[in-house]
Amino acid sequence: MKKNQKALLVVTLLVFSLQAATVLQLCEYFPFLKSSPNAVVTLGVGSLVALFGLSFYIFHHMGHHLSILGAFFTAVLWSATIDSFLAAALVGWTDLGKFYYDHGEEYFKTSWGFAALLWDGTFHYALQFYIAYSVYTQGKPHAIASLVWAGSIINSMPVLLIGAATGSFSETIKPATALNAPYVLVPIMIAKLVLTDEGHEASHTNKKQEEAIASLPVGFASLFWINFHVVAITLHIWRAIVVLECNAPAAQQWRQDVEILSSDDDGSISFGFLRIQLLQYLFYYVPFHAYCLWKVTPDRTMSLWATFMAGGYLQGQSTFLVGAAFDWVGFGPLVSIAQSNMFWVLNVGLLILPGIFAVWCWRSVTLDRTMR
Repeated sequence: MKKNQKALLVVTLLVFSLQAATVLQLCEYFPFLKSSPNAVVTLGVGSLVALFGLSFYIFHHMGHHLSILGAFFTAVLWSATIDSFLAAALVGWTDLGKFYYDHGEEYFKTSWGFAALLWDGTFHYALQFYIAYSVYTQGKPHAIASLVWAGSIINSMPVLLIGAATGSFSETIKPATALNAPYVLVPIMIAKLVLTDEGHEASHTNKKQEEAIASLPVGFASLFWINFHVVAITLHIWRAIVVLECNAPAAQQWRQDVEILSSDDDGSISFGFLRIQLLQYLFYYVPFHAYCLWKVTPDRTMSLWATFMAGGYLQGQSTFLVGAAFDWVGFGPLVSIAQSNMFWVLNVGLLILPGIFAVWCWRSVTLDRTMR
């Protein structure tokens, strides 16, 4: 593909995503588009379907691969841009999209909601843009970017949906919640596609090669990561016990001195989301860390899963940190909440270390191939 064709593709994807501003502005000129919950969900579904179909037509005539995945990632660029405006509206930077909190997803009116919307409008936007670009230019999604994206989205959906259903806004859930349906199903399909495709190469490693990998000495880095997995498992189990309101003195002290918003004693409106995130770490992430302890030495399969889980940790910890360390008070700037030094050490560590672990896994696999 020529450079001018690639440049045109980038510009076209940008134009598609920026239609979010057009739709929100139309809602200001035509109030009936935002007048009720049913109107809002109809507008959302109609816009996504229209963008999905339009992307098929335009990119096909531009000579790119005709792809359902390409059309999907083009459409969700639009929704990610919408989320950027919604995040900006939450903190008073704009009035565009403010109506969505009355007739759409009211449960985003939290510090956790601000973080989730901003994450979707920035990090997810960048990944979706790159994945769409790779689909149109190479005929398939970029493996690493797709796994990080899938891990991030899959982590966010249970926290969003279950947290909304059990938190402070459980009585105000509206039809617009159904707009999240594609994000429940498609990331699972993408992860399966990439893991199956990339897993074939991993399965080609013969028994002698596996024995050679297993026989490598366990160095300092391996010992560090073994300890990391043990600490992560212990921490996730303990935090789940604490957030389920254990009355043991140690648990009560943790809620008071370490992670204050691990308790709803202060009436935090983000608590529903924070609670589900901590419980999800127990059921979703502990098995991964146990798998890594069992494998010890990374191979390609472990590297793929580490990449997937790193995406989940990035989303989970970014939103948890903001949800726990800030409070949303009206449509204005977030208000900071004092947290302990231990809170920041633990949560920043869980934010960055899984990504470093994934890089280490891939580097170890690459070095092993070079040595052979």
